[in-house]
Amino acid sequence: MKLKSFLIFFFLLFVKLTIANQSFSVEHLTIEDGLANNSVRTMFQDKEGYLWFGTLNGLSRYDGQQFKTFGYNLYDSTSINNNKIRDIFQDGTGYIWITTYDNNVHRFDPKTETFVNFPAAF
Repeated sequence: MKLKSFLIFFFLLFVKLTIANQSFSVEHLTIEDGLANNSVRTMFQDKEGYLWFGTLNGLSRYDGQQFKTFGYNLYDSTSINNNKIRDIFQDGTGYIWITTYDNNVHRFDPKTETFVNFPAAF
């Protein structure tokens, strides 16, 4: 039992020292920087390192330098069909999945930058 307590103590000490040596910075990003809307509802980092922000006015992808926003376009069937983003995640094949406040599901293909929209099944 003493060995287990000893190992836990050194593990926690190692974690504390590791965290103490790191520095963190926070950058405040707004619509002036290209974000679709200042009302961010969800955030996600994909496998490529992009940060995704789901807002009430579209989906924004941030590469560390600039935003690219994806939003509804009436004349483009490959655009997302709702700008009110609820959640974002990525599957094992690399597709980005988005849910919106109308309970629809949208699959984004990062290679073609197009969406397939799936209506809610009630």
